[in-house]
Amino acid sequence: MAEERLDGLFMNAVQQSQGIENFFENIFGFMRRKTDFFTMKDQANVIVNKALEKHAKIFSEDKVR
Repeated sequence: MAEERLDGLFMNAVQQSQGIENFFENIFGFMRRKTDFFTMKDQANVIVNKALEKHAKIFSEDKVR
C-alpha cells in the first residue's frame, strides 16, 4: 500500500520523539520553521482536520470489521 512506504521513517520519528504527542510537536515545529504551512492558518487547520477525520473514520470502520 502506498501510504505504508513511509512507515519505517515515521516509526523511527515517533520513537526518537519518545511518543505521539512529542512527534506532533516535532512535526508542527518543522512545518513552522521549514515551510509556509502556517501562512494561511485557517487553511492549515482545514488540511490537518481533513486528514484527521479521514483516518479516524477509516480506523472506526476497520474496528467494526
